[in-house]
Amino acid sequence: MADVRPLHAPRPEGATGVVVFADGRTIWGHGFGAEGEAVGELCFNTAMTGYQEVMTDPSYAKQVIAFTFPHIGNVGANDEDVEAAEAHALGCLVREVVTEPSNYRANYGFADWMRKWGRIGIAGVDTRALTRLVRTEGPPTIAIAHSPSGQFDLDKLQKMAAEWPGLEGMDLAKEVSRLQVERWTGGKWAWGQGFGAEGEAVGELCFNTAMTGYQEVMTDPSYAKQVIAFTFPHIGNVGANDEDVEAAEAHALGCLVREVVTEPSNYRANYGFADWMRKWGRIGIAGVDTRALTKLVRTE
Repeated sequence: MADVRPLHAPRPEGATGVVVFADGRTIWGHGFGAEGEAVGELCFNTAMTGYQEVMTDPSYAKQVIAFTFPHIGNVGANDEDVEAAEAHALGCLVREVVTEPSNYRANYGFADWMRKWGRIGIAGVDTRALTRLVRTEGPPTIAIAHSPSGQFDLDKLQKMAAEWPGLEGMDLAKEVSRLQVERWTGGKWAWGQGFGAEGEAVGELCFNTAMTGYQEVMTDPSYAKQVIAFTFPHIGNVGANDEDVEAAEAHALGCLVREVVTEPSNYRANYGFADWMRKWGRIGIAGVDTRALTKLVRTE
């Protein structure tokens, strides 16, 4: 399926993605990610991992990336390993079909991440042959398309590729630049923890005796400006998700817990509780005698 074919050669059975060159050469494959069409310059990248960083790198704007490493996507994707707040590359071509992620830091599969950002991917392509083509002929203009039906207007796609003006002379800096100054507030990265919500917070100490439902407690508006001491020792062991909340954001300033928060062991968990706290910029401190603090709150 990855072979270069003439424009009107029969579509291989099961093909749902296509690459069309300006001169009519065509490559078929399996589409993934977003559906639709895109046109841009073909380039290549030799990274074995870090495909998220590549896809969000502003220097790849208006380009379609052929990844030479065959197993792209097998560690999934997350919301941290990015170079910008959005994807800038138009799409990507990969050798093997993208598999389900097998990495504890993954929040999405790579195909889902591509779909989220409206980027087209095509698998089953001989990307190393394309790399040789780029090196010998220079970067060509291509149109890519993905449709689950496998139906494409090849003449239209060839025309798109033939009429695209190319990168030379394009002022892409104004398209990929930020409109305002932004400062990093994510703290330092630590293995197994990611970027922590480091910092300081001041508020009133209170306590809560819930054994579960700590997400609901942290998002309850009645806890605004308060730091919660959870009396139950094993807080966080069922993880967190995007559903069990009382509001669209966390209102409590932070929490104190007895035991170190563990990895989640609940099928409904999308995050660990520590990751959820970090996501909402809330500070947590473990190893605290929260029952003693509860007595203090009651007496003082």
